[in-house]
Amino acid sequence: MNKCFALLVLFIAGCGGSSDNPSNTTAVIEVAVSQTSYQAANRQLTLTATANSASAYCFKTGSQAPLASDSCFQSSNEKVIELTGSLSAYQLWVKNASGVVSAASQAGPCSAQGFAASDKTQLLTVCINTSLGEMVLELETDKVPNTVANFLKYVNAGFYSGTQFHRLGSNFIQGGGGQLINHQLVSKATSYSPVNMEKPSSTGVYNTMYSIAMARTSDQNSATSGFFINLDNNTGWNSDANPYAAFGRLISGYSVALAISKLTGITGSDGTVTPDQPAVVLWAVQLK
Repeated sequence: MNKCFALLVLFIAGCGGSSDNPSNTTAVIEVAVSQTSYQAANRQLTLTATANSASAYCFKTGSQAPLASDSCFQSSNEKVIELTGSLSAYQLWVKNASGVVSAASQAGPCSAQGFAASDKTQLLTVCINTSLGEMVLELETDKVPNTVANFLKYVNAGFYSGTQFHRLGSNFIQGGGGQLINHQLVSKATSYSPVNMEKPSSTGVYNTMYSIAMARTSDQNSATSGFFINLDNNTGWNSDANPYAAFGRLISGYSVALAISKLTGITGSDGTVTPDQPAVVLWAVQLK
């Protein structure tokens, strides 16, 4: 399923002036950027842009706006990003047939703010782009090695694209397992064996505010792809009697997690909400 997020972009042009130096707003268009493919074998993310009144597209790193005459503008609305080595934030500009250049919009694989958050930590990081915005996680590889390795296998296989945050509680948001159809979770077939529990009491990584942990069944060793983000200090999930393996934490996008938690829908007998319009994971990318 191809999901996208929409951004309003202003086309600006000077009255009677050159379109290479725009100054006044003349129109408003809608631009959408979506993932069309994620090739796990060679780690490539293909982004597709759509916009009304657009004749050319410019994907490039950096915040310097291009001129209408710049060679970055191409007729192709796709950009293939190699997810290897040092990654950078791509911005998107579009121009119309008159050569009027739009304002910039975020393209991918992560925003400049997301990369900045990633650069501040020595840990491995993952950028999760959702239909409600972006979140960046840092992962405790040394302390919770098996759980982190399991999570990264799903990230780097492109598994999470199209999955939804399907279960919302007052103290957590859960996703990564599949999609909701008529408020019922249709699980996405997992590719790897369940990971053995790494208890918080052993790892020292706890279910605190904004930490990420693996979802599971009543079997402690049943975690596969599903995960949740704690929105409270859930100390009960640190006990050996009922442990959930925390393996990292949110370092950017706190407001996005809170926005997801506030979505409305059907409230179950356990008090959790199955949202009417769940937040969709557009893509998840390992930044480092």
